[in-house]
Formats: sequence, C-alpha cells, structure tokens
Amino acid sequence: MSKTGMEREDWAVYNALYPGVAFQPEHRGQLAARLREIAARLEAPPVVTNELPQPEVSKNDVAPTRKRRGTKPDLDFASYQTRYVALEILYLGHAYDGFARQESSSNTIEARLFSALERTRLIPFSAPWQSLRYSRAGRTDRGVSALGQVVALELRSSARVGEPLPDPGQELDYPGLLNRALPEDVRVTGWCPPTSPDFSARFSATHREYKYFVVAQPGEALDLAAMQAAGAAFLGLHDFRNFCKMDVAQVKHFQRRILDFRIEAAGPASGGRRLFLLSLRGTAFLWHQVRCMAAVLLMVGRGKEDPGVVAALLDVRAHPAKPLYGLASEEPLLLSGCRYAPGELRFLRTEANRDQVCKVLGRALDSHLVRASLLSEILTKLGEDECALPSAGRERRARRHGERVPLLQRVREPSYEERCTKIREAGGKLAGDFPDENDTEE
Repeated sequence: MSKTGMEREDWAVYNALYPGVAFQPEHRGQLAARLREIAARLEAPPVVTNELPQPEVSKNDVAPTRKRRGTKPDLDFASYQTRYVALEILYLGHAYDGFARQESSSNTIEARLFSALERTRLIPFSAPWQSLRYSRAGRTDRGVSALGQVVALELRSSARVGEPLPDPGQELDYPGLLNRALPEDVRVTGWCPPTSPDFSARFSATHREYKYFVVAQPGEALDLAAMQAAGAAFLGLHDFRNFCKMDVAQVKHFQRRILDFRIEAAGPASGGRRLFLLSLRGTAFLWHQVRCMAAVLLMVGRGKEDPGVVAALLDVRAHPAKPLYGLASEEPLLLSGCRYAPGELRFLRTEANRDQVCKVLGRALDSHLVRASLLSEILTKLGEDECALPSAGRERRARRHGERVPLLQRVREPSYEERCTKIREAGGKLAGDFPDENDTEE
C-alpha cells in the first residue's frame, strides 16, 4: 500500500473513533489508550455459552416483545444541557500508579474517574478533554493519597435543551451516581457549580495542603524541636531545586512559597511505635518536593544532620546542585486540601452520601486495624524468641557500608545549568516562560 493509501486508512480509523473531532497533537495519548483497549478486546478469548443458536425470523413474523430487563438505549447527549461543575474527591492511592492518566498505565485514579463518568452517562464516551474544559488541582504520584482533590469539567445536566438549568439542590446527584460506579478506595464527597465561569481547578487554587505521617520505631528518639527549627527555614519564598526531582524539560522556575509548617504527635500507634505528623501549606509544590523535604527533616530528627542543613540547601548560590539522598516513602503522603478564594467553591454534600462514604472507609479502617494487631502480635512473639547462633556476616556488612557521609559533603546531581546544556546538545527542548506543568506535588 502506498504512503497516501496508508494515510487515508489512518484517517478513516481516527474518524471512526472520533467522528467530527479535529485531530490535535495532545490527542495522541488518548488515541493510543483507545487502540490498546480495542486490541485487548480482540485478543480476549470468545465467550462460550450453552445456548443453542436461534433460527433467523422476520420481525413481521412475531409480535413485539419488551426489551430485556437491564438494557438501556444510548443516551442522546445533544438533547441535554451541560453544567460546569467542580467535584471534591478523596482516594487511597496505595494501589494506583498516580492520579493523572498515563499512556503507559491504565491503573490511575483519573482513568477510574473517567470510566465512571462514561458509565453513568455524565459525559459522552471518549469525549476530548478540551470539550469538557477539564482541569485538576493536583497530580499526585504513585502511592500518594488525597482527601481534598478537586477537578472541574462539563457534565450532563438533568435539564434538556431549551430548559433552564435547575437549582443545584434539584440537579443530578453527581456524587451518588459516581460512587456507585467507582472503586471503594475512590470517593466523590461533594460537588458545586463554580461562581466564576473562568474557574480552573489548577490555576484558581490559592494554596495546597499536604500531610506526611512519620512512624518512630520502638526506642527511636525523634528530636521534634530540631525538626521544627529546621522546618522553619522553609517558610517564605525560596528556590527548592535541592528539594525536588528536577525536570528541566517541563519546569524552568523552582521558586515556591511555603505558608506554614508544623510537626506534632498524631495519636497512638501499635507495637510500641509512635506516630507524628508533618503539615505543610504552600501556594504550589514541585515534583517530589514534599517527600524530599520530609527526607531531610527525618535526617535532622534522627540526629544525622544539623538543623542548619535546610537553610544551607535553600542557598542555591552556595549549593547550586542537589546532593544525593533518598526520597521519603510515598505511602504516608496525603494531599489534604486544595484551597480557593472565599466563596469560589461551596461544595454541596448530602448526609446520605457522607454516611455511605464513612461506612465504606470504616470497613477499610477495621481491616487495617486487625492487620496491624496481627502484625504487632507476631512481632512481639518473634522478639521473645531466643537466638543462640551469632549472625553470620554482620561485621562484614558493617565494613562494606562504611561511615555515613554528611549531606553537604556528598556527590551532587547535575545542576540545572548542566542539565540544560545536555538537553540542548541532544537537540531537545527546554521549558519556556510559561506556568509550570508539574507545579503540584508528585
């Protein structure tokens, strides 16, 4: 087949999948995901039933019968009005590959959300994001959870074309509909129409709040006063290039403003452990910023670094490149809230939906408490067992690991300038003077 013939065939496939929608470069990921879904269905084995084939009969030979129970005619979206709404969402992210949809994985919260939106007929199947005016407040990474995630998009209203939009209290129960189609670890807790027609879940946010849970092991002494003193240096506007995962193709500016930092006890824990909570509030966050901040603060709390190390790393003239250190775990990180101008969002919540969400999460909490108690019992029993034999290789392992190198004396990652030079030499593109795409944590 000639190149022209292949192009005609490609356009025929695209137009069959997205009739009437002009192709844009940003549609590539969505198109690839759709083709993967089609390929997966084609590869699936045929469904075998025990039913015998029925002979073909003319529709004039039989009396009309009722449709099978449970079947629904396709909804005519053109007959309904749409409504621009904000949704308030919580999720436990431990089983997912992050919030935002990805070309490399369908196991994301956003993919589950859009699947539920399509199944409940609140949006047309495979509708382009641009037509929905979709925006998200944060794009949390793999394993990160959220209590106050916010998305905004156009949804089908109960009003038909030509009718006025109903009062919010008389509108479709968006949280109730979606929660019946979502997995139990993803819940919609409220919705509202934004007061501003130009509202963006991302750009209209004034600040975001994160919480990071820290477990102190039995006998471990965390110096909370030292951690609080170190964390105080974060307050204000600073360059956080030494406290993030740098992506110079997307982000050019690394200044972020931290509005509040606190560390406090977070209640009892099991097995002789103690639980503490780091709370952060800032206008925006870089990729992995909170986890980098937590990692350095934990070094201070465990006596491995001086509290002044935070202020030193914020001085990018003295330290233009990030020293090598590991990220804090993603599992304890929670996006606890996204805040907007007063009166911008007035989320509507029903008692019935709240009770149902609490019931689902209560079952999950019961399960985790039982598992924690089981593990605590097992660890207690193992701690009581006598060990008569020495541990082989302990001294050899200690010699191999050697002494710990202080943070400011470690090998450095490439600086921002070095990364830019490398990308330019390879013919790549760098971030320009536009709002950073990855301006929310993880």
